[in-house]
Amino acid sequence: MLKALDALPYHTMGKAKYEKLGFDYPLGDTPPMDKNELIAKKEVILNGIRDRRRSDGKSE
Repeated sequence: MLKALDALPYHTMGKAKYEKLGFDYPLGDTPPMDKNELIAKKEVILNGIRDRRRSDGKSE
């Protein structure tokens, strides 16, 4: 049973470290995720879990 879901947004904090070490940053110009977008995506995941439990006849 799922007890918690930690959804962490992508951020660019590691980009400077890659540059300092002389490596190409593998995620290039990927923009950081907006906090509200993360919250919405987390809700989609949780709603999917709830729907699945209901269809399987399990309680939350």
